[in-house]
Amino acid sequence: MAASWAARGEGGRSWESSWSRYAPYFLLCLLVFALGLAFGGLATGVLDRGERLQLLTSMERLVHWETGPMALVPLYRRALIENLKVLGLLYILGISVAGIPLVLAVLFFRGFVIGFAVAYVSQNVHWLGIATLLATVVVQNLFMVPVYLVAGTLALWFSVGLLSSRRGIARGSLWPAFGGYTGMGVVLAVALAWATVVEVAGSPLLLHVSHLIR
Repeated sequence: MAASWAARGEGGRSWESSWSRYAPYFLLCLLVFALGLAFGGLATGVLDRGERLQLLTSMERLVHWETGPMALVPLYRRALIENLKVLGLLYILGISVAGIPLVLAVLFFRGFVIGFAVAYVSQNVHWLGIATLLATVVVQNLFMVPVYLVAGTLALWFSVGLLSSRRGIARGSLWPAFGGYTGMGVVLAVALAWATVVEVAGSPLLLHVSHLIR
């Protein structure tokens, strides 16, 4: 089993050569996320008229929201902290054997939120608002979703490794794998920081453009 951990550490240095090792975890994460999207879309049907009106009013305020350069800094800080909390949660769950189902739950919830937003906007906002708000959802999640999927994949891989390679851990072969896992976590945090820039700066820009061309 120690050799298995060593192989895992080496595989972390070459993603292409170790695709067969990560593929089952990635496909599972992708499936759970897709299920979250589907259930989120279906959930809009359970809202009553009052709840729909309240959400619609909030979205209309978002479309007309004015954001200056100075306001982007605290907004970016808050958004980055929230996004890093999710990434940090996935990282912590990865080093806990009991965290395997919770990793999938986090990904399902992310998919649920996105699916709900897309379905609700499609059903309740006029065509220009649909195009704009869907664009803002797609733009920010085009960068964020891959980060969370990769983080979930690595968390499952590491957690399953802990579960199936206890003899390897006893011989000290855990640390190279743990170092690679932590290193990838840092890389994903940097990627998430850039994705947050798109979320905070890109989405308001698209909303402003939509408002100007009306």
